[in-house]
Amino acid sequence: MAAADPTGMTRFEYVSVLISIIIAFGVAEIISGWGQRILHPERFRPFWIQTAWTGLILLLMVQFWWGFWQCSAPCSDSRPSPSCC
Repeated sequence: MAAADPTGMTRFEYVSVLISIIIAFGVAEIISGWGQRILHPERFRPFWIQTAWTGLILLLMVQFWWGFWQCSAPCSDSRPSPSCC
């Protein structure tokens, strides 16, 4: 079992909060860029590949964040798996 500090949080919980904040900054940057394209279409030439890439990156960031929670479960030594961190 992981050692807990006086606040009752484990190391995983501290790291997950830090990763969540970093991913939230990235998501906010992508969404604000989309907002600028919607509000000021005359400034930006529409280019489908840029929209596809930003959509893919947004999806990958959300998937990474969602999949990170699997790392909180302890791994059994007898049967390691790729999802074990």
